[in-house]
Amino acid sequence: PSLLVCVVDGSDNCPLVDNPVQDDNDGDGIGDACDPDDDNDGVLDIGDNCPLTANTDQADNDGDGAGDACDPDDDNDGILDDADSCPLQEENVNGVRDEDGCPDILALIDIKPGSEPNSLNLNGNGVVPVALLGGGSIDVTEIDVGTVRFGISGVEAAPVHSGHLGDVNRDGYLDLVIHVRAGELGIPVSTPGETILPLSLVAQAADGVFVGGSDNVRITPNNPKSRGKGGKGPK
Repeated sequence: PSLLVCVVDGSDNCPLVDNPVQDDNDGDGIGDACDPDDDNDGVLDIGDNCPLTANTDQADNDGDGAGDACDPDDDNDGILDDADSCPLQEENVNGVRDEDGCPDILALIDIKPGSEPNSLNLNGNGVVPVALLGGGSIDVTEIDVGTVRFGISGVEAAPVHSGHLGDVNRDGYLDLVIHVRAGELGIPVSTPGETILPLSLVAQAADGVFVGGSDNVRITPNNPKSRGKGGKGPK
């Protein structure tokens, strides 16, 4: 059996419109069922992109018809505003911190500049040079070296020093060269020799924009004479 709800006109906030629940979003005494402006922002519901949330400016960053005041994803990049570091800027999915919701810059990096292939000995405990190549929209003098990370996921190893500037590929643009410890890159020591692995670098510029890229290394076969402290590597 259904429950019949009766509201007498004297206490009915919409006496001429059926609304047994008596919702009144803006608390103005006029029920939502008959209130032409449910959020009392001066914009009538029929043309209001957030009819239940006051937003006089009707801002709609992504143009999807839902105002920013009530849109859970204001830049329509699939990352909800609550988890989006840049809620009004669309994430450009390019492999650089695609989860943060901010537009990032894809850069070129060069592991062991001038070396090919980029051989990496997992037995060793030395350092590996990595160059972030400048040029185009990338000014490496703006990079905060303290934010640089390098490894399997681009979050592992921090530089062992503040880095230095130089034109390693002789293209007329300054590059940033840092060194990281081989044992801090997140590569399992059981990785078979001759494996080709992509390693990623991620850094942040002074304006907050993240810059990143990747390059491959070749895991060298195990060297039983290695004096490194990283343990036995792959054969």
